[in-house]
Amino acid sequence: MFEPRPLATSLWGSGLLFFCLATSAAGQTLAGRLLDGSAGTPIALGRVTLADMEGHPLVFTLTDKDGAFLLTAPEAGDYWVNAQSLFYWDFADGPVSLSPADTLLVEFRLTPNPTLLEELVVRGERRPLRMVAGGYYEREKSGLGWYLDREKIERHAFRRISDVLFTVPGVRLYETGFGDKEPMFVRAGGWGSLLNRGYGSSCFPRVFLDGMLWSWGEQVPTDIDRLLHPDEVEAIEVYTSPMEVPGQFGGLGARCGVIAVWSR
Repeated sequence: MFEPRPLATSLWGSGLLFFCLATSAAGQTLAGRLLDGSAGTPIALGRVTLADMEGHPLVFTLTDKDGAFLLTAPEAGDYWVNAQSLFYWDFADGPVSLSPADTLLVEFRLTPNPTLLEELVVRGERRPLRMVAGGYYEREKSGLGWYLDREKIERHAFRRISDVLFTVPGVRLYETGFGDKEPMFVRAGGWGSLLNRGYGSSCFPRVFLDGMLWSWGEQVPTDIDRLLHPDEVEAIEVYTSPMEVPGQFGGLGARCGVIAVWSR
């Protein structure tokens, strides 16, 4: 329930203007417009209500796109008028006398009531176009393989890509000299072709850089530490099982698994 104010104290300050217009319309009518008190622009979908002298709402309507409204009282008499709209202070005034077969023209000018909204924080994620086009983010959601993004890589001061790969289960690293290491995957069941190399049942994974083939894999060493420095890497995909390898990285050399490196 709104709190009405005496008409005499708010007639000018609130911008409520009255014009009596005798018409032939049946009933007692209140017509007018609802405007922004600062800009003078129409307020659409504002609510205008007629209430009895005790403040109980009787009839109401919504303003149109031009801020216009039309209300017919149940009977002749005195009423309170209330105007409301989102982001404006409510306005109530009266009493307003409505006579039979008369129309009272009014104009309401509501005072803006700025509303503080909760802080909205928008975080953008940078996604390299080649990784988007290459399907990296779709594969990341698949649950197959291991994914090392930039955030994970920056958690440690890795000196070589092989150091990054050491965090992936199933990846073995072998020294090749000058501090470089070769990643090798455990081959299920073991293949005899590499036994004479001293690697047991391990083999070399196929390696891709930005979607392009870098190393064939199987019996061909990856030389992955010569590929990029970890600071130049945006993300790495690792598929240690041939059953997980995506079709675009497939082929005979992918039977040992795949490492896909994406540069920054």
